[in-house]
Amino acid sequence: MSGSYTIGDETCDFTSINNAMTALYISGISSATTMIITDSYDVQSEITSINIEPINGSSVDKTVTLTIADGVEKTIEIMSSYVMRFTDVEHFILDGKNRLTISGPSSQNVITIANSSGKSVGLTVKDCIIIGGRATGNTNCCGIYYFAEVLEGGAANTDIKIIGNTIFGTNYGILVPQPQNDYISNISSFTISGNIIGDVRNNYCTTDAGIFCCSTDKITISDNNIFSVISTENHVSSGVTVKFCNDVIINNNLIVDVVNHNEAGFAYGISVIPPSTPSENICYNNMVSHVAGDHVCGISAAGDNNDEYGIFYNSVYLTADYSQDFTHTDSIYSCLRTNLAIESITIRNNIFQNDFDGISKGTSGAAIEFDRHPLSEPFATNAVIDHNILFINNLTDGYPVMCSGDSYKYSIEEWNIFNGDTTTYGIDPLFVSPSLLKIEASNGLGVPVNDIDKDYFGRWRNGSTPDIGAHEKQYNAGITKDNFTFLSAYICQDIVKVHSTIPLDGELYIINLSGQVEAKGYISGNDAEIGNLAGKSGIFVVVYEGSSRASVKIIKQ
Repeated sequence: MSGSYTIGDETCDFTSINNAMTALYISGISSATTMIITDSYDVQSEITSINIEPINGSSVDKTVTLTIADGVEKTIEIMSSYVMRFTDVEHFILDGKNRLTISGPSSQNVITIANSSGKSVGLTVKDCIIIGGRATGNTNCCGIYYFAEVLEGGAANTDIKIIGNTIFGTNYGILVPQPQNDYISNISSFTISGNIIGDVRNNYCTTDAGIFCCSTDKITISDNNIFSVISTENHVSSGVTVKFCNDVIINNNLIVDVVNHNEAGFAYGISVIPPSTPSENICYNNMVSHVAGDHVCGISAAGDNNDEYGIFYNSVYLTADYSQDFTHTDSIYSCLRTNLAIESITIRNNIFQNDFDGISKGTSGAAIEFDRHPLSEPFATNAVIDHNILFINNLTDGYPVMCSGDSYKYSIEEWNIFNGDTTTYGIDPLFVSPSLLKIEASNGLGVPVNDIDKDYFGRWRNGSTPDIGAHEKQYNAGITKDNFTFLSAYICQDIVKVHSTIPLDGELYIINLSGQVEAKGYISGNDAEIGNLAGKSGIFVVVYEGSSRASVKIIKQ
């Protein structure tokens, strides 16, 4: 088989996705092949859940794509333990074009990726709208569940991409669980990027984690918007958790509203727990805001003397808006918590603001918390901690730096003396809003970091005195307000289409009136499409962030 085939009524090549997949298994492919879901497709034609298995002939140059026709919107809703399952699939692309909804009201996992006797290679799941069953009472479900275990020494799963999806109504948005028994997880080159995970509606919010990933190599988690991870259970709720992974990159993520209301519950914005083998981890250009619970941490960087960390240009704002009061009062709330037994760690150009607004649970807190005193052993062999803003506000017992719980406490002046420099600042970073952590004015207090030359919004950083934090306020040469023409934007079948009268190159955002980012995209040239406002209404703002800035309001009825 080769070329394009249609899925729909009797006038199409196939009447169901399962029938199309069966034909692929039997015949194999001789060149790139695309299966197109048409407007006449009826999900009732699927007798069982959709199963996608190995297809003979697929390769890097001969991919199989399952997608949806232009201008068509469809929902695949199947009452089963899973809606769609990929098993040992190689060089397969599921492309929903932001118009294909996959819904599992009773599913344990809406989409499952698994290994049986083979491996997954070159598998991409992109631009799908994935809805779990929490809205219908299913309290244990994942949006995308990757059970990627193979016997030790088995073939590696490589080049896996989960990109551009919208996921809500789940316990976990994306889950790669920890291996069991004599199995090891063996994923190499794993990318999770550009996904929107969460929903402000109570029945649709995520409860456990936006992204939870265990035991993978070369994992990149970037440009995701994760919000409304809300729980009342005695467990850990997190925006991103990476556990026992090697070579980790976490960058340009927006994480807002990770709240555990249980009186003994944990809440982490980003949590990294390395394996026992040496691991390199870099975390930069992330915005983490409103993380609240009994045990709270904006970014947690654990490890031992095998591990290396680089923590650069992050903006973390701890604040709280609890719906219930707590009585437990001995916890410490820290923007960054790290382990000084790590082999090498650099903490540079970050904003850590701890502001619990005088509530009963926020009386003791830190901008940075070390697990032990820096003079104790073992101390990081190569620890560099400089050019950070540590701002403590509204805490009766809050300090910029704490060590060994609250046994040792340092003011900015004391920490600079102890640390031997003067580049830790206690100034108010002046965030524009508590969600999208842009700064009102440039601080110019940072120093350049190799290979990180753009900010969260994709704008070039100042080459000599960049701003501390994820947002570079300084404008560099390029388009200016004087020669910039405002964007125009309109909604076509729930997709926001943007046009500019002059070529642009930069990030686009759709922001609701609460300041939350609904979608993020990119414009290169005069036109772009971004996001999906299906099921939403109200006033939204489309913002362009390149070498200059412009915005335009749109209304979704």
